[in-house]
Amino acid sequence: PRRARTMVDAAFFRAGLRLICAFGCAALAASLRADAAAVAKDPLLSTLGQPLHVSILRFGALAAGIVLLVQLLLDWNVLVDPLRKPEAPPMPPPTADTADPLTYREDRGVTKAVPLYPRAPSSLAGGKLPEFEMAEVASHCTREDCWVVLDGRAYDITGFIDRHPGGVGPILNMAGKDATDVFDNYHAARVYKLMLPQFLVGEVTDVPAYAHVADFRA
Repeated sequence: PRRARTMVDAAFFRAGLRLICAFGCAALAASLRADAAAVAKDPLLSTLGQPLHVSILRFGALAAGIVLLVQLLLDWNVLVDPLRKPEAPPMPPPTADTADPLTYREDRGVTKAVPLYPRAPSSLAGGKLPEFEMAEVASHCTREDCWVVLDGRAYDITGFIDRHPGGVGPILNMAGKDATDVFDNYHAARVYKLMLPQFLVGEVTDVPAYAHVADFRA
C-alpha cells in the first residue's frame, strides 16, 4: 500500500509540474505577444521592428506549452489510474491439465502466458521423451558433465557452461538439481523458447514437490 501510494503521488506530482510549465509557457507567450502589440502601436518603436530573440521566445514558449499539454492528454489514463499497466492486456490463465500446459513468464518487462515446456528438438520430437530419475540427474553434477532439471525435464547444459553470461558458478551450484525456480527468476520467456530445446535430454519422473516450494510457485 505504501508503494502504491508513492506511485500515485509521483504521477500527480509529474502532472502538476507539466501543468505549471504549460501555464508558464502560455503566460510568457501572451506577455511577449502583448509587448509586440505595444510596439506595433508606438510609431517610434514600430520603426525599430521586433527583435529576433523576442520572436524566438514567443514561438518557443508557445510550442513548449503545446507539447506539455499533449503529454498530459496522452498520459490521461495514468492520471485516472496511476497503478494501471497499459502494456498488460488480458492474459489466458495458466493451465496444467492439457497436452500443452501454459504458465506465466516475463519477457521484456511484460508478463505473458506461454507454453510451460519448450518444444522438443528434432532428435526427440514425435515420440515419448526418455525418462530419468533424480538419482541419475544428481550424478551429472560437474563442470564436465552438467545436467539441471527445469519444470520436470532434464537438460544437459555441459556445452553451455563456459558461455553462460552469468559465469560458471551459478550453474555449478545447481548442477544435478532441480533449478526450476532459480532459472525462472533470472531468465525471460524467450530464453526458454529459443535456447533450451537444444539441451533437452528427457523427463524426470520423481522430482520432489516440497510443500514450501509448491506454496512459492502457487
